Amino acid sequence: PLDPNEDTDTDNDGTGDNADDDDDGDGTPDGDDDFPLDPNEDTDTDNDGTGDNADDDDDGDGTPDGDDDFPLDPNEDTDSDNDGTGDNADDDDDGDGTPDSDDDFPLDPSEDTDTDNDGIGDNSDDDDDDDGTPDSDDDFPLDPTEDTDSDNDGIGDYADED
Repeated sequence: PLDPNEDTDTDNDGTGDNADDDDDGDGTPDGDDDFPLDPNEDTDTDNDGTGDNADDDDDGDGTPDGDDDFPLDPNEDTDSDNDGTGDNADDDDDGDGTPDSDDDFPLDPSEDTDTDNDGIGDNSDDDDDDDGTPDSDDDFPLDPTEDTDSDNDGIGDYADED
């Protein structure tokens, strides 16, 4: 009441808001506070007008924070292999050592190859080359044109002239 330049003290700290560097008393200076008069909020990561404490999607990427591996990064929301790099930036999403660009199953760490393109990875496929002969009985499990080498010379019977 004695200072004609002050009429409000939002945080009741005895310093009027005009002279107070932290009007709401939340510990964040007004210049850095997206909500300088709200002691429960100081940040609005996605600039949607709702403070991060009350916002279910802080980065505004459409994935709720509880389901978002990167709740403050609007470009990422998933880290399939839990390596700390989001799938959008990760060259090997499943962490199996095979780059996604060469991996027939980029989200399955137990598979990376599907020789016969039947949708079953070779590790789980009983007939990798889809020639009708199970791999366990196939002398050439990755060659659909051969399955037998009767004379054990490394050349399949269809191609072997002896």
